[in-house]
Amino acid sequence: MNYLLSIFLTVTLAACGTLNTAQPLKPGEKSVGATLGGPLFKLGSATLPMPNMLMEYRQGIQPITGRATEWNVGLQGTPLAFGIVGIHAGAAHQLYANNKNLVSVAMKVFFLSNHLDSRKDDPGAMAVIQNEFTYARQWKSHLLYTGLSQYTDVAQASLILAPFIGASWRISNCWAIQSEVRWLGFNRPYTSEVIKWKGIDERGSISPTLSFEYSFSNGGSK
Repeated sequence: MNYLLSIFLTVTLAACGTLNTAQPLKPGEKSVGATLGGPLFKLGSATLPMPNMLMEYRQGIQPITGRATEWNVGLQGTPLAFGIVGIHAGAAHQLYANNKNLVSVAMKVFFLSNHLDSRKDDPGAMAVIQNEFTYARQWKSHLLYTGLSQYTDVAQASLILAPFIGASWRISNCWAIQSEVRWLGFNRPYTSEVIKWKGIDERGSISPTLSFEYSFSNGGSK
C-alpha cells in the first residue's frame, strides 16, 4: 500500500473534526464551508500542524422522529496535489434539543484512493467509518460542544477513539467560525514509520482545526 495513503489516512481521521453537526440543519437550510488544519507532527525540534483543507456541503432534510436531520458530503483539498482523492459522505440526527442543550449523533464514511496518480505502480484505496456523539451548550446563536468519535479502518477493523472539544461563533446571519481540538487515537500509542505525530504522553495525535461556514436557505442567504 502506498505510504502516502497511510499518511493521508491519519490526516483524514484527524480532520474528521469538520463542520460540527451538534445542530443538524433544518429542511431547506444549506451550508458550505472549509476546514483548515490537521494533526501536529514533529519536524526536528519544531512541532507543526499538518497542512490540510477540507471543503464540505451540508443540507437539511425532512425530520426523522420529529428531530432535525441532515446529510453532508466533503472533499479533501491537500491530497489532490499528490494524486490522492479524499471524499466523504454522511448524515447527522438530533437526539435531543431544548433552549440550551443539544445532543446529536452522526456517521460519515471517508474514502481515499491514489488511482489518479499515474506515477504510482501500487494503486490502492482505504475506507474509514466514523461514528460520533456530540453534546453542545447553546448561548444565543453560539455553541460550545464536546463529544467522542469512534473510527473503524475497514482494512484493519481497529478501534480508534477521539475525544474533542470546540466552539462555533455565529458572526452574522450567514457566517460562522468554528475552532476545534481533537485527540485522535488517545486509546493507543500511535506510531508511523514516516512521520512522528505529536500526541499526549506519546499516545495519539493532537489535531487543531479552524472552520469557516456560510449558511443559506432555498430562498437565499439566511
